[in-house]
Amino acid sequence: MVFDVNETLLDVSALDPLFERLFNDASTRQEWFLTLQENWLTATIIDDYPPFGDLAKSALVMVGKRRDIDVSEEDQSALIDGILSLPAHDDVPQALTLLRDNGYKLTALTNSTLAAARKQLEFAGLSDFFDHILSVDEVKR
Repeated sequence: MVFDVNETLLDVSALDPLFERLFNDASTRQEWFLTLQENWLTATIIDDYPPFGDLAKSALVMVGKRRDIDVSEEDQSALIDGILSLPAHDDVPQALTLLRDNGYKLTALTNSTLAAARKQLEFAGLSDFFDHILSVDEVKR
């Protein structure tokens, strides 16, 4: 079984305090995530490959520009730090345990770099569940 990492396994709502601080509205995280998705889909269509972290930061800057808010380098770094330290959704460890105990081989697949994915899964306490971790960064697509 293959699992996406960000938002499927890991709870991106943990980034809400950053969005509350920057935009006075935690729900801006959803606008950021949609902008991020648009950016990586566009990059794919035009056959370009910027790393996920660069796309995440540029999406944050774009949301800031739409709202006339200057997003600093420190804010962008805080976003990346937050992404690397996302907790697992509450039901994920139990679900992965059930799957693993029933003989399923588990693979994590992510838009993040392999190093970032390993750090994320380690932080969330999920590393030991996965037989493989795959990253789009390995093929630059």
